[in-house]
Amino acid sequence: MSVLGVIAIFFIHKLVNLFPIKRKIPPARQVATEEDKEKIDKIWESRYQNIPNKFFGHGCIEKFEHYISGTSKIEINSIEELCDWLLGCRYIPDPIKKGVRDHWSHPDEFEYERSGDCEDYALWTWRKLKEMRYHAEFTVGKWVHADGRIGTHAWVILYRGNDTYVLETTGKSRERIIKPIKQAKFEYIPFAAVDTQLRKKVYNGIVHWLRILASK
Repeated sequence: MSVLGVIAIFFIHKLVNLFPIKRKIPPARQVATEEDKEKIDKIWESRYQNIPNKFFGHGCIEKFEHYISGTSKIEINSIEELCDWLLGCRYIPDPIKKGVRDHWSHPDEFEYERSGDCEDYALWTWRKLKEMRYHAEFTVGKWVHADGRIGTHAWVILYRGNDTYVLETTGKSRERIIKPIKQAKFEYIPFAAVDTQLRKKVYNGIVHWLRILASK
């Protein structure tokens, strides 16, 4: 992708967040045909690209080196223990907790307060997985709810051996946090990600979302 292409997607992404879709769309998880499954696979195709940090959201005001810095004081020895710790945290939207539209808490702050929104949950998990020597990606995009509603969201992609999972870090049970990628890809539309080596990537999901907006 050219530099102009990246800039164009960056500004389009800002418009997407300013004017979110209001109507419901059919849940992606209901996709049944092979043709539609191929479309979902296409949405999840990605390429490494040095995109601006602001592409990840209004709350991303620091470099990712900042968000992955520091060391957790919580001893966790397994993915299951990580899930149990997350289950003890409380989801609070930024407008209520911080009085602003979007704020990304440093993982140290989230660990101390044990409350925040999806970016805070996901950033803490992303950093913790790096400490545990897993390859993981902090990911942003859209989440399709079971009833067809769709909203901006952040989650973590975990690579564990030969398996790949979506970690829905705000989930209310272990089963709802750890989702095999083959199942989860029908629920999410990924836009961009950054891995534990701070390499950024762009997903085809952003193109899919722009087509949805164009069809309104």
